[in-house]
Amino acid sequence: MSDRLQIRLLFFFLLFSTLVFPQNKINLEISSGGKLSEKTYKKIALEKPLKIKDASLVDSLRSRIDRKLRDLGYFFSEIKIDSIRYSKDSSSVFVKLNIDEKEQCKTKSLNIIADTPQDSAFIYNKLSFVIGSPFVPYLLKKTFSEILKRYENNGFPFAKIKIQSIKWIDENDSTKSVELFIAFRNGRTSIIDTIIVKGNKQTKDYVIIRNSGIKIGERYSRKKIKEAVANLARLGFFKKIKMPKFYYKNDKIGVLEFYVEEKSTNSFDGIIGYIPKRNDIPGYFTGYAKIDLRNIFGTERAFGFEWKKLDRFSQYFNVNYKEPWLFSFPLNLKLDVTQRKQDTTYIQRKYGAAFEYLATAKLKASLLYSFEETIPLGGFTATLNHSVFNTSGVSFYYDARDDIFIPTYGYLINLTLKYSLKNIVTDTETGNAEDNQYRIETDALGFLRIYKNNIAALGLHFRNVVGNLLEISDLY
Repeated sequence: MSDRLQIRLLFFFLLFSTLVFPQNKINLEISSGGKLSEKTYKKIALEKPLKIKDASLVDSLRSRIDRKLRDLGYFFSEIKIDSIRYSKDSSSVFVKLNIDEKEQCKTKSLNIIADTPQDSAFIYNKLSFVIGSPFVPYLLKKTFSEILKRYENNGFPFAKIKIQSIKWIDENDSTKSVELFIAFRNGRTSIIDTIIVKGNKQTKDYVIIRNSGIKIGERYSRKKIKEAVANLARLGFFKKIKMPKFYYKNDKIGVLEFYVEEKSTNSFDGIIGYIPKRNDIPGYFTGYAKIDLRNIFGTERAFGFEWKKLDRFSQYFNVNYKEPWLFSFPLNLKLDVTQRKQDTTYIQRKYGAAFEYLATAKLKASLLYSFEETIPLGGFTATLNHSVFNTSGVSFYYDARDDIFIPTYGYLINLTLKYSLKNIVTDTETGNAEDNQYRIETDALGFLRIYKNNIAALGLHFRNVVGNLLEISDLY
């Protein structure tokens, strides 16, 4: 091995060791009254990196521990530095701390200052658990959040609560307690008098308002407004929906303001190919075309078209339309026409209609009807009858996903029950044969975010048809 190569290897080794192995190290030794373990104290003190040459190193260690002890009710603890020693090269430091936590401060009494006796009684009941217990501020703040959440969901978005004052009481030489004074203001009852929509360039205001589930004249509810954002996201019309703002106009009119950013709701997809002539088989076209218009003129009306030419003899064709909110009721009308040609076996035509009731933003229930005709083409070796179906049924659809196209959490359940009366058309004197068919169709999808940009998805699909005169064209 040459000298030059050895020098290079040594250089890269030194560089690697410098990058990989930490050069600055803080060694802590902690003695305490045992309220927390030494391991816990070290974790608190070193939760974030510190520079050992920083003049405020000791103050930072002490501040972190003191802050945590105060959060746990130890307000008069003492933290002393017994010793501090640096290594010769100043790459590490040894710090010895002595902590005397003293006794936890307990809450002796609680006083509520509120707008009404009802508010005072409610808040006292929610906070009474602190009496006789250690005074732990973060538990108090957590309960404050629960109280404000309850008021925000019941028409008081401007409610405020805070610790107005704390009175320290000496119980003995080593123990102190506190008397708490809590101030609460409920603001005022807030009614949504008008709804404003901003940012929408295509989608009509009334489409956004009716799908939000918020009605003019109802009380403000933060919970319901969060649900309104989720409801709008499930439409699939918007790439961004901001949390609605509530404010008063001229100090009298309660205004709820939505802001949305739209995305394209139309899609066009297609491909066409040509298979050249081979021997005695003439050339033919294959292809695929799909058009989705999900928000025609911003009215939530939808139109879809799909065509597939799979091979020389097989073809699929579908046209569908949705008319939303018939006569301003939460009732959608869906129409569709489908034709399927299965090679040289049969042609199947279907005309369907459905009334879809929007029970809630997540739950839909539908009444279904379809007329279907299957015409044999004579290219199948087994007997296939010319048949006519009249099908009726019900469908239940529950969608709790956060997004209909790219869900990150939630689930979807669809259950469809159908009854079909099948008439087999014959030219004999015995007349037409009949068959009762029953179908169950179930779909279940679940989504869960595992970690950033990684979603776990599970899908279950079940189809079953029961009848005495089932033919290949009756199957899924």
